[in-house]
Amino acid sequence: WIKNAVKLGRAESCDDVLESPDRARNLSQQILEASELFLAVMETAFRYREEHLTLYGLSEDFVEDGVLSDGYETLPEFWTSRGVGYTEAGKLLDLELDSRRSWNSANLSGADFPDAQVLNQTAANSARHLRVLGQMHQERTRWLSAQGDPKLVDESSLLEHMHVENRKWHLFKLAGVGHLQDALRLAESFRDMDALVELIVELQDQKKNGPVQGSSEGAPTSADQLDPAQLISTYFDKFGDIWADAYFFHRIKFGYPGTLLAMRKYQPAVTRFLRKTPAYSRLSWINDVTGEDDYDTAAASLENLALNSEKDLWSHRVEISLAKLSKLATQERMHPQVQPSLALQGDVKRLEDYIEVDGIQDTLYEHLRPVWEGAIDRKAEAELALECYGGHLLEDRPSLREILSDTLSTLVNRQVVSVDDLVDLLTLIGPVQHAENGDDEVVRSEFHLALRVLDHGRYGQRDSSYLAALQRLIWRRCMIKDDWVARGKAAEGSNGDSVSSISDTSLCRTLNACLEEGECSQPLWVM
Repeated sequence: WIKNAVKLGRAESCDDVLESPDRARNLSQQILEASELFLAVMETAFRYREEHLTLYGLSEDFVEDGVLSDGYETLPEFWTSRGVGYTEAGKLLDLELDSRRSWNSANLSGADFPDAQVLNQTAANSARHLRVLGQMHQERTRWLSAQGDPKLVDESSLLEHMHVENRKWHLFKLAGVGHLQDALRLAESFRDMDALVELIVELQDQKKNGPVQGSSEGAPTSADQLDPAQLISTYFDKFGDIWADAYFFHRIKFGYPGTLLAMRKYQPAVTRFLRKTPAYSRLSWINDVTGEDDYDTAAASLENLALNSEKDLWSHRVEISLAKLSKLATQERMHPQVQPSLALQGDVKRLEDYIEVDGIQDTLYEHLRPVWEGAIDRKAEAELALECYGGHLLEDRPSLREILSDTLSTLVNRQVVSVDDLVDLLTLIGPVQHAENGDDEVVRSEFHLALRVLDHGRYGQRDSSYLAALQRLIWRRCMIKDDWVARGKAAEGSNGDSVSSISDTSLCRTLNACLEEGECSQPLWVM
């Protein structure tokens, strides 16, 4: 009857039916009758099963809300959830909700409008219909999954995905026809947190702007008595983290991340949510300070953010500096008679090393910047820098030139250059002696800076063999940077000076820089 009687009306749009008041009233009555018949059959079937378990030789543990929980493997397909019936049940629910919404928005006089009692009863039935559809869905997907046929298992997975999406829209439509309270109750029973959050937002909007018209007379809806704040508190207690995650994610997604930091009532839930998701580290460290008064954890969050997520150099330096400040605050809070632990001192030193590496990158940037000043954009800046400092690699070492091109582009764009890339950049760039400032640290020795980067990069604590390999690479590039054959011939000439010929080589400048810094005894510069 549902397929053959109501489907004819469904072939037309509700807007077409609205052109004829008689047809509109007839269709609304048909839809109500179809709804009543569907519910009478399906609700009775599921209720009968639940009330007569003993007739089937089952205990209460085997049936949940009229639906068998397990044991579908040897059973035939249930008549209550066959494919055609399940599909048509969903279409009938769409017709009930869409027709009501269309009539609510239509500009009709009282005489032309379908009977209000019919429409209200149909809308009320829609909430029951959605619950029954959920029962049918559970039964059908469980049966399909238990058959052992890959095609049926795939069908079950597809049905699950489609049902969750359609159910969300059914809940929204139900709220839109004046049954927000029913929609909230159903979303709770389905444990659909995403839909529940959206419905709470809708309730808050209705409280602020006035309720959606729920009937043709604009009568108050049952949602008028609901308190959004009380419901939110109830959901935190009832659902715990699954509600908290959906609620907080919604706040962030729609541009209100700061509200999480003001939710003192739900502080533990806020902290768990932010700490378990690395993408929220920028909020998490603030919450650690303002909400938890935990500077040590804030420092760990900031360090993790800077090292694993941050690309912008300025932001990276700020985050590392704040992490150091948080560590110092942790140290400051210790009892005056208690000496800071070696671990805490080591944490501060590690953060200072990161800051030093960023400082070396800044030094290199300032030294190279005159080359690209006046360029039209960042791409042009990178090309000018490569043309000036990568020309010596063009012919015989194209792979190294490609490495230099990538690292120069990162440097020019003021992004964080990794320790390995910064070593490559410092040891592969062309002659730097042309800089106007003769005291420039890069002019003194770019290779010495590369050794310092290695030292502050703490490779020795992680992989001593890799550190040794990088040290050898730096010294090798340092020694082959200059044309020793040409220098030897010049020194042998009539006006040659072997001392001056050697003193301005990269090797000599690097050794002098190491000696001036008192690093002769340190392994970082051993060849």
